[in-house]
Amino acid sequence: WNPKDLANSEFLMWGHDNAILNSSTTAVGTAVDGTVIQERLTRIWRVSETGDVGNVSISFDFSGVGGSPLGSNLRLLIDRDGDGFADNDVTPIVGSVSNGVATFANVDFQNGDRFTLGNTDASSPLPVELVMFKASPLRDAIQLKWTTASELNNDFFTVERSIDGEQWLSITTVAGAGTTSEAKVYDALDYLPVDGISYYRLRQTDFDGQVSFSAIERVNFISPDGIQVFPNPSSGVFYLTNSTQLEVENIKVVNNLGQTVFPSITKDGDITLDLSQLSQGIYILKVWDGASLRSARLVKRN
Repeated sequence: WNPKDLANSEFLMWGHDNAILNSSTTAVGTAVDGTVIQERLTRIWRVSETGDVGNVSISFDFSGVGGSPLGSNLRLLIDRDGDGFADNDVTPIVGSVSNGVATFANVDFQNGDRFTLGNTDASSPLPVELVMFKASPLRDAIQLKWTTASELNNDFFTVERSIDGEQWLSITTVAGAGTTSEAKVYDALDYLPVDGISYYRLRQTDFDGQVSFSAIERVNFISPDGIQVFPNPSSGVFYLTNSTQLEVENIKVVNNLGQTVFPSITKDGDITLDLSQLSQGIYILKVWDGASLRSARLVKRN
């Protein structure tokens, strides 16, 4: 999902060799760029690509298999020259795990690639033992909750949000407990969520500046007062329905880094946004209606 450069008549497909999903094989001593792979899944997938769809995100759903994926030790392994995974033709890619789904972002597959999942044995424990992190949609906000079993030199947490799983914005910070062996419960709210699919994670920062990250939570937020935009995705022009009461000067568009961009905005009854001159990607529309700030996600394609 989330192809970066998908065009007409381009395809990316894959299939696997039907090996049992929950079996593994050892690969002790395999190393590349300092990464040692101690075991990998027995199952192997192979890619067929026509054209070049660009980098993609990929997810593995383990929810029906039993057990749990390997969290921070998880790696995506790619065999590019067909001689197996012993030499790791591509540097193993770090992923994240949430609710039994392992996700890898910004992966550049090539035609003929074989891939599987590997596990490393991290010798250094994370400074915070995170038991749970959960993002849940409310009526007009996203509620973030997390629990730690212990903390070591923990300065603060930063809640981060992304609309594509790759670029992250800081939403709020919450003070940590320093060093403690007692369980702690935390919560925060995102009062300006984005309509549609978005992603949340925790960035934990030590007193010495070292950071670590939680697994990623995927949220589908539907605002009761959300803005209706069509077509979406679009190659450039978007129309806002029921927007005759809105003023052009109260409309802003930002990119996925939070930077303001300047599309053409016109009003002839309803409002029209023209993003034709902007690069393809995901943008956030923000509208002030005189009482509240509303937002919607715009997907611009070439």
